[in-house]
Amino acid sequence: MSAGDSHSLGIKEDGTLWAWGLNGRGQFDNGTRRSTNVPILIDGSRDPITRVSGPDRYGTAIDASKKNFDFESANAVILATGMNYADVLSTSALAGSLRAPLLLTRPSSLSPGALDEVRRLEASKVYIMGSTAAVSEIVEGLLTDVGLSIERIGGNDRYETSALIANKIASFATGDFAKKALIARGDNFADGLAVSPLACT
Repeated sequence: MSAGDSHSLGIKEDGTLWAWGLNGRGQFDNGTRRSTNVPILIDGSRDPITRVSGPDRYGTAIDASKKNFDFESANAVILATGMNYADVLSTSALAGSLRAPLLLTRPSSLSPGALDEVRRLEASKVYIMGSTAAVSEIVEGLLTDVGLSIERIGGNDRYETSALIANKIASFATGDFAKKALIARGDNFADGLAVSPLACT
C-alpha cells in the first residue's frame, strides 16, 4: 500500500495494481481524471508488477541483475561500494551507457554472490567505482585472480570520481551528448536519486 496526498495505491498478492481516491490530476496514470472511492484496477493488461529484492542491498543488486541481464546482454559489470550512495548515484548513468548491471560490495570484502553473478553473466570486464577506500585492492585482487579485466574509475573524493565517471560516459557518446551535464549536490542523495533516470537517457 502507498498513500498519496489524496489517493492511494495497492498491489494485490497476484501483482496487480489498484488505485482509489482523487484522480483530478491524473494520479492513477490510467488515461482518465475520474476519481473513485472504490479501488479500480490500473491497466490490467500489463504484466504483473515484479518485486526486485534480496536479504540486503547487496542481494537486491544481484536480484536486479538476474531479472534484467543475461550473458548475451551484459559484457561488463559495474561494481561500487554499498556503504555510500555518492559513487553509486554517479555510476547509474555509466551503467545505462554500458547497458551493464551495477553490483554492490563491501569495501574490503566481495559481497556474497557477486562473483557468482559475474560468472553467470559471463562478463569479461568489471568497472570498479571509486578509490581503494571505497572498494579495496583486496576486492580488486579477487576479481583479477579469476581472470577478469579490471578498470577502476576513482578520484580523491566523490566529486572527482563523479567527474571521471562523466568523462568516461562522454567517451562513449556521439553528437551533442557530451555537451550536456546534470549537476546535483554531492552531500545529499535525494536530488541525485531523483535525476538519475534522466542521466541514463
